[in-house]
Amino acid sequence: MISIPLLSVIIPTHNRPQYLPRAVKSALEAAPNGDVEVIVVPNGGDETWRESLADLLLDKRIIVSPVEKGHANVARNHGLSLATGRYIRFLDDDDYLYSLIACEQLKDLIDKKSNLSYANLDLVDEQGLIIKSVEPRNKTDYLIDALGGEHSTQPSILIFERNLVKNLRWDTEINKRQDVYWVYSILMQGTFKGVYFSKVVGVWRQHNGERVSRTKKYSQVYKQNAEKILKLKEALLINNLLCSDRSYAVATALWNCLHYGIMYNPIYWYKISLKIKDVNLNACPTTKMYDYKIIRFINPYYIELLLCPYRYLKKLFGYQYEV
Repeated sequence: MISIPLLSVIIPTHNRPQYLPRAVKSALEAAPNGDVEVIVVPNGGDETWRESLADLLLDKRIIVSPVEKGHANVARNHGLSLATGRYIRFLDDDDYLYSLIACEQLKDLIDKKSNLSYANLDLVDEQGLIIKSVEPRNKTDYLIDALGGEHSTQPSILIFERNLVKNLRWDTEINKRQDVYWVYSILMQGTFKGVYFSKVVGVWRQHNGERVSRTKKYSQVYKQNAEKILKLKEALLINNLLCSDRSYAVATALWNCLHYGIMYNPIYWYKISLKIKDVNLNACPTTKMYDYKIIRFINPYYIELLLCPYRYLKKLFGYQYEV
């Protein structure tokens, strides 16, 4: 009889042989008594994994199953289709887990009879030096945190019960915010029960040059994000899960999309602003200027619209804007 592992860790990889072994080693010890399968999915014709994992492949808990298409979400979906563990976690090939603490996180999830766990995270540079540690902004409702937290959908901090995600798939048509939309698809089901684990469980590696400038093309990301958030809101309404705190979080997330996207398509974002007001009248973007009470009496759309010329000038001179 074939035993079912407690945990499956899925690692998509493409041309990162210098980081991959550490990710795999950390995953091998991420469950009690090593009760884990580690599914490595090279994608895009990558062969660099062969040499980098040569010494590890004697471990039968490691499964390597390549896919031809060069897309991390295709690789993640393939890994998910192979996974047999009771619990699932995803790990990028340049990141790694703090194995003992990740193991504690899994035990905590099981003990609390939840189906989703989220935790704290270390950000490190390319050399592995810690930049900072980050915690969720909301530690009682994961949905609110996922809508507003900068790092709350990062794969290495999350564990899912298999039944929660087994019928879902990562969106293979997108190249940005992949983890965000994956989490949204989970939250849309209305069956998640998230629990916060209060330790740092893993590392998210930051690479030089990763920050993408807010160009007209990139502004489409915010439009896409707004559409996804509106779909999530509708799913919450259908499942009777849109409480006042969540409606505020949804509206705030939409205002933040508008804040970065309005400069390129003000008419579209005006329509979105009307929908935001239907969700929650008190929300606004999370930039500092809205800390002033007098500003809060003005419709945020008109404030954001008036600031567009100033932001356009900043963009011309190569600056990002936050206000």
